Amino acid sequence: MKAKNILILALTAASLLLVGCTGAENREPSSRNYETIVGEFKSLAGIRVDKSITHLFEDEDGNIYYAFSEKYDLGREDKQSTRVEVYGVVLAYEDLDKDVFEVRRISDIPEEEIEEIAVGNESFKSTSMGFSFQYPAEWSLSKFVDSVRIDAPKVENEDEDNEEGVELELDYMTAGKLDHYVELSNILTRDADIHEYATANYPDATLRGEAFLGTDSQFAMHYETANGDLLYFMPRSDGQLFELSFFHPSDDETMLGYHKNDFARLLSSFRFIPFETELEVSDEETEEVEDPEVEPEPEPAAPISDVEQVSEDTYHEFESSPFNFKISYPASWYYSGGAGGYDFNPDPIEDEVDALLRLDLNANSTEGRSTIGSTVTITIELDGRYYSISGPAEYEEVIQVMIDSITATEDEE
Repeated sequence: MKAKNILILALTAASLLLVGCTGAENREPSSRNYETIVGEFKSLAGIRVDKSITHLFEDEDGNIYYAFSEKYDLGREDKQSTRVEVYGVVLAYEDLDKDVFEVRRISDIPEEEIEEIAVGNESFKSTSMGFSFQYPAEWSLSKFVDSVRIDAPKVENEDEDNEEGVELELDYMTAGKLDHYVELSNILTRDADIHEYATANYPDATLRGEAFLGTDSQFAMHYETANGDLLYFMPRSDGQLFELSFFHPSDDETMLGYHKNDFARLLSSFRFIPFETELEVSDEETEEVEDPEVEPEPEPAAPISDVEQVSEDTYHEFESSPFNFKISYPASWYYSGGAGGYDFNPDPIEDEVDALLRLDLNANSTEGRSTIGSTVTITIELDGRYYSISGPAEYEEVIQVMIDSITATEDEE
């Protein structure tokens, strides 16, 4: 009888412990924010919080979150102790000592092997193609209408049976804008459209995952063909698709590792720039051209006066690590990053939700204010980068406060 009572007490205690550990499942959080964070997933190491919590997540500043995902298996080996960029919802509960991170998307981060990319490199910039990058000085570049091709240095085959030596087919890289646009308002539609285009043009290509490339961490989808060619498809803020690729037509792999590293340097230096028409003027035409009369700059357009403005009293500051800038946004709003900019909205931003305000980088090449229908866009230039915020006319006051708050930050080394 005594043993039976002890067993009952033990089962009761275990039940109470289980209730205490799972009581956080169905209650409402005190705050909810959509964030993109870089860090690593770690084991719970025996910590019991809630049966939905499966892992810990540590960001680059050492902050620890409880983490779970309905989309990913966070226990996979390739997710453990690997530096990744994670997008999701950060939930705060009053009775938990750490915030809870609901993981929605996990993206690989390009290797940061090259610190001084300018050394031994040539720079390419084209305002007609809308991008710039750096490439190894010993490679040769050929320019076409909407793309460029960069060929590796020549390598001779020094096979013993070949006295004269035979030139191998050269590895080469390409970068160009494509005559194809994708819909950016819905992430699933965007990814499906890019995948359809990639596999239609490269039937043997296999999707390797998402990547964030260049100095502005632009979203791209990464593919690899059966023979090891590397393909990246990257949408600009207006939806136009760009391709960055590395091709290895030869069977010789002597220089393959070095050349892939050269391609990685091109990817890390790639940047979208504003479009402009490039005009070629001959010397004779230049001599005959007189200095044009300088016209006074037009006065900036006055703010809309016949639309009642929505105002916000309190703002929070947000810092973008990928793009190195800070901006203030309404304290009660949510934000989400992607496709070369950020969305801001009074309600949580889901895949099917069109955000109220949109911040784009380098979508315009002139400062000022413009209107299309009932949409207002204000653009400023700061340290060589153009920031444009667009939204409904009644939110122009909020847009102006946000655009005025933008400041550049230094890249942490």
